[in-house]
Amino acid sequence: MKHLSKEVDIANEMNYSVRYAYFDVHAQCPNKEYSRLNQFLEDKLKQAIAHCSFTALKISNIEKSVQKIKSQTGVFRVNCFNCIDRTNIAQSRIAALKLIEILKYLEIEIKEFAANLKFFTYNTPFSNLYRNLWADNGDALSKQYTGTGSTESLAVRKGKLSYLATLDHGMKSISRAIRNIRNEDDKK
Repeated sequence: MKHLSKEVDIANEMNYSVRYAYFDVHAQCPNKEYSRLNQFLEDKLKQAIAHCSFTALKISNIEKSVQKIKSQTGVFRVNCFNCIDRTNIAQSRIAALKLIEILKYLEIEIKEFAANLKFFTYNTPFSNLYRNLWADNGDALSKQYTGTGSTESLAVRKGKLSYLATLDHGMKSISRAIRNIRNEDDKK
């Protein structure tokens, strides 16, 4: 795997603040046990995620005014070397950490968030809604790039790996392979 230190150094010379964090999903999360990804994000990137901040506006309908209270100061770029589905899983966790931060700022308490990213495994209405939202997002993105839904969507929806999720993954992978073979034949 190519290390990106040269690219990061060039970006920093151009006055961009760039951080690079390497995480090997295959090595760290065997059998799709994403608790290690959660731990990595909470231990290594939570501060950087919070540093990016978010935009907050105070809107007054009476005075017909908008006042900016906070500004977003950064973005996260996530990429899995060969799988948009795992990219979406990482993004869902980063978005959850940002959502927790925003809701705390707004003084809105959601009890599942007391456990930070462990809420992904809970079977509560909010946890299910959040997981389904990201599974739908993953399916939509995956369909754009591969023609099929995400190979990880059933595991994301359930919050864990199951035999059914493994079967779903295999069926979508086979569908992708057949689609790729047909596309190659069309190009000839």
